[in-house]
Amino acid sequence: LLTNVLNHTVSGACESGATVNVSGDIAPVSGSCSGSSYSLGVVLLSGDGAKAINVSQTDLGGNVSASSSLSIILDQSEPLAPTITSPSNNLLTNNLSQTIVGACESGTTVNVSGDLTAGSGSCSASAYSITINLDSGDGIKVVNVSQVDGAGNTSPSNSININIDESAPVAPSITGPLDGLLTNSLDHTVTGACENGATVNVSGDLVSASGSCVSLSYSIDVVLTSGDGAKAITVSQRDEAGNDSPSSSISLNLDRDAPIAPTIITPSNGLLTNVLNHTVSGACESGATVNVSGDLTSVSGSCSGSSYSLGVVLLSGDGAKAINVSQTDLGGNVSPSSSISVSLDQSEPLAPTITSPSNNLLTNNLSQTIVGACESGTTVNVSGDLTAGSGSCSASAYSITINLDSGDGIKVVNVSQVDGAGNTSPSNSININIDESAPVAPSITGPLDGLLTNSLDHTVTGACENGATVNVSGDLVSASGSCVSLSYSIDVVLTSGDGAKAITVSQRDEAGNDSPSSSISLNLDRDAPIAPTIITPSNGLLTNVLNHTVSGACESGATVNVSGDIAPVSGSCSGSSYSLGVVLLSGDGAKAINVSQTDLGGNVSASSSLSIILDQSE
Repeated sequence: LLTNVLNHTVSGACESGATVNVSGDIAPVSGSCSGSSYSLGVVLLSGDGAKAINVSQTDLGGNVSASSSLSIILDQSEPLAPTITSPSNNLLTNNLSQTIVGACESGTTVNVSGDLTAGSGSCSASAYSITINLDSGDGIKVVNVSQVDGAGNTSPSNSININIDESAPVAPSITGPLDGLLTNSLDHTVTGACENGATVNVSGDLVSASGSCVSLSYSIDVVLTSGDGAKAITVSQRDEAGNDSPSSSISLNLDRDAPIAPTIITPSNGLLTNVLNHTVSGACESGATVNVSGDLTSVSGSCSGSSYSLGVVLLSGDGAKAINVSQTDLGGNVSPSSSISVSLDQSEPLAPTITSPSNNLLTNNLSQTIVGACESGTTVNVSGDLTAGSGSCSASAYSITINLDSGDGIKVVNVSQVDGAGNTSPSNSININIDESAPVAPSITGPLDGLLTNSLDHTVTGACENGATVNVSGDLVSASGSCVSLSYSIDVVLTSGDGAKAITVSQRDEAGNDSPSSSISLNLDRDAPIAPTIITPSNGLLTNVLNHTVSGACESGATVNVSGDIAPVSGSCSGSSYSLGVVLLSGDGAKAINVSQTDLGGNVSASSSLSIILDQSE
């Protein structure tokens, strides 16, 4: 017998009336045999192992029988608690039926108890497997496992907790992508809120995928099925207990057709400009995002009402600047680009030259034509003390007529040019001196007014304004000359024909203003007078004296000239006669005396002549 108890009853057949003695590994006991049987309680000696029990009897005659013996195996050592290898401690499950598995002592009976319908099974090959049903109702279920060996010793218990959860979780939320999203991408990340530890499952018009819920959220990459149109995305979760939630669903609109390229209305292709800031505008697909890139700071904006208008800033530096415009529709499809090129020119042209009029021009003319050299294709602007004007530069030259401001004085004329890009050059400037005040009439100091003359050639002189041009006109061949040091001297030729000859003198100053005129009149007389007569001395006179008086008739006012073999003398004709003393040249012989007269006009008459015989030889 294998036992774990010390107290046993030893019984058997015996001789009636005999005394039965029990000894061995026990406390010895004796008792009477009654009715040919005995029954005695014994206490095994403590200590596991084989315990001998010997039984003999002594009859009434005192005779002792041989002993009968047996051995009992005492085992009071309890087995170890069995292990529980499955399910794991704190298992979260929604399944009330569980199979408890673990290691045990072969031959024992394994007992499962706790929050369940108790069950037991044999330990075979050091292992047990017992299926039990947990008590219904969510919450912690305790499972205790012990074993009882063949001696009846019960081991301590091993325990685990099983967390029963039969409540389905709520449907997970979907925070991304947005329901109704228009997209061109097959690849999306589905995100939302969920129950910690749950497995989130994504299905629908896509390759099904799943992921774990961590920190109350999930993020699962999915790939939509190809083909434009509505794409359903369904999301559910299975909690750690295995309960499945309801589903949440959204629909995406897949559009993978790219829009056409947007148009570019402004600026115009090939525009020449000197500004970095421009507005790019054109037609587009409503709702699309318009993207402008190229040689500029990239910008984007919305297409509204089928048009866009975006401010851009070109990159600095002269040259061609590319502007590229594309659009991305609501589905994310990118169109081809439309492109233009804008030519940036921020280099100012040189100042235009001014070749006419000359700087510091003195003039009385408010209307002036400004002429000079410039950069072909520019617009030349004339400003200053004038009514501003402008004109085009053609073949590197310009000619612009302007009107200066009224009033005498210095008028500033500024000339600049603006090239096709809008760059303004520095200015070149000149001064124009406006003088609209006429000078006074020049004076005439020679010839004298009323002069009687026989000469066509005269020099007209007088006072004038420095720098002026003096003009002489009248009964003469017109002539002109410059006023130098406040005076003029101009040779003129009178017209032929005796009589009064008008001489008119005016001056035009350097500004072109004409003065009033000054005038005189000359009396032209070119008819010679007759020869004067010689009354004394008589022709052929024989004389020994050198001194003689020559007299005769003449033209009053004329100058009488006596010449010949004498010292020449002249005198005036007064009262139509003259009388002049002469001295003959020394030396005997005939002495010629010639007499002519010059009238007031300067005309010389023919001569009257006579001969005197000088004889001073005694």
